[in-house]
Amino acid sequence: MKILTANIFWVYLGLLLGVSFIATPIKFKAPSLMLPVALDVGRVTFHYFHKIEWCFVLMALFGAIWTKQPLVIGLSILLVVILLVDGLYFLPKLDQRIDLIMQGEVLTKSWLHKGYVVLEISKVVLCIVSGVYMQGRM
Repeated sequence: MKILTANIFWVYLGLLLGVSFIATPIKFKAPSLMLPVALDVGRVTFHYFHKIEWCFVLMALFGAIWTKQPLVIGLSILLVVILLVDGLYFLPKLDQRIDLIMQGEVLTKSWLHKGYVVLEISKVVLCIVSGVYMQGRM
């Protein structure tokens, strides 16, 4: 079960990197993709990915509890908290901004995107620390 739990963190890490730090930023480099469309695609992507993240985080938490790893239980609970903040605060607020942009409004800069990115980076760090720790316990 320890190796399974470690692998859950590694697969989740790969998904995080692929979605949040590769595929999403690259789409904004496509000159034919207008900003409102790119933002709408991003919105759909992140809402769908958020559901997938819950599956991985809950599996990881279950694995940490099953294998009695207090540190990883704590780190997994931090991931749960981050997902709650993402889903209950950041995604709805960012959605509101996307709606306004799609209606043609020009918005001033906001800290919301940077805050969301900080949480994404935090998830990456938590996955790495948890995966390494679980591998060291085998």
